[in-house]
Amino acid sequence: MHIFISIIKWAIIIFIILSIGVYLFLHFHPVFGGSPDEQSLTRIHQSKAFDGQQFNNIEPTVKLTSDEDGSLLKWIGSYFTPPKGKNPNQPLPTLMLEPSTLINNDFVWFGHSTVLFKTENKIFITDPVFYNASPVPFTGNAFNMTHKPTIDELPQIDAVLISHDHYDHLDYKAIQKLDKKTELFVAPLGVKGHLQHWGIENQKIVELDWDEHIHIDNVTLTFVPARHFSGRRLNQDNPTLWGGYVVKSPDLSLYFSADSGYGTHYAERIKKYGPFDFAMIENGAYDKDWASIHEFPEQTLQAINDIGVHKILPIHWGKFDLANHSWKEPIERLLEIVKPYNDISLATPKIGQVFNIKKPLPNELWWRQVN
Repeated sequence: MHIFISIIKWAIIIFIILSIGVYLFLHFHPVFGGSPDEQSLTRIHQSKAFDGQQFNNIEPTVKLTSDEDGSLLKWIGSYFTPPKGKNPNQPLPTLMLEPSTLINNDFVWFGHSTVLFKTENKIFITDPVFYNASPVPFTGNAFNMTHKPTIDELPQIDAVLISHDHYDHLDYKAIQKLDKKTELFVAPLGVKGHLQHWGIENQKIVELDWDEHIHIDNVTLTFVPARHFSGRRLNQDNPTLWGGYVVKSPDLSLYFSADSGYGTHYAERIKKYGPFDFAMIENGAYDKDWASIHEFPEQTLQAINDIGVHKILPIHWGKFDLANHSWKEPIERLLEIVKPYNDISLATPKIGQVFNIKKPLPNELWWRQVN
């Protein structure tokens, strides 16, 4: 009896210690970011996308398109018993960047939605995630690579373009390390609070609403709508805005979709900024359970046709395990369905490979050499 009481006592002590630890982590760890200041709150409440409580998509959108409990159980099951081919069994072939060689219209894909590019002798990078895609320690790690890209090998950055505050797009460690290399952080309404919390000075941050723009010399950056959602905490409902970017310079017209389900915004809001020389469009981490907020490859093709672009870099694949499909499926599926379209060219660079969009796009099927 004495032993039983002792076990119960220690179980209660351990439970209390763990509970305190979880509470402290959830409330004080910097990964969760910060809150908007008074200036940001004023702008948030002035936004047409904000209803007084949260931000909303242009069209009605649900996060989960199937039973919530069933979706969660399926995800847990696939995590512990992943289907064949869900993750690569070999390191991905990747290249080290030599920044001094970059010229205008050069692009470098670092996996997922992180893309560095140069135009008008300015360097930009989208959604820089170089550590992990999860707030939970030891989870959300990138696939193994022959060379893991680092922030140290990046050149000086004129502007970081942030699409929204999800962990696979806003990496707080990367933001902190990029601070010394970066002139400006461009972010959606509400995201400034996160950046300030991580030590970025207020004068280095610009917040944009949909269809607002800024100029960096001869380059115009416009924040444009997407069909998605936001939040870094479980109890938050769309507290910050989300979207993509249109980049215009004398020698470049670029669209970066970031995360988006298929929607009317492509034809009605994005196309008007065209024509585009190049587009970086989401194609990966999709599932029927979240069909409104992440598009399938067939919808990626429809988006391409909606905005009338012919040169594409498929993004949101090739780096993290974020869905139940195999890691190769997004690119293979898109390649197959664009075959009838002779005017569409897909760029399939290795991670870290430099390519120039004014030249033939890289089309090596490198992933087929990885088991």
